[in-house]
Amino acid sequence: DIQMPRMDGLTFADNLRKREKYRSTPIIVVSSTDDEAMRRKFNDIDVNSFIIKSEFERGNLLDEVRTLIG
Repeated sequence: DIQMPRMDGLTFADNLRKREKYRSTPIIVVSSTDDEAMRRKFNDIDVNSFIIKSEFERGNLLDEVRTLIG
């Protein structure tokens, strides 16, 4: 998520991408924020998927996980 205690989701995802071990780890953002500028920021650090909480259903999350892990 974007808003987390101590570290926001964008910073967390960016830090994860900077570590060689986790560069290819799939990242799915689930957020209540439906902001195009924020989506672009996550795209810039190669987040794999962005799901808006208002559109969240267990099925669409599972579909994204299946797609990302093959």
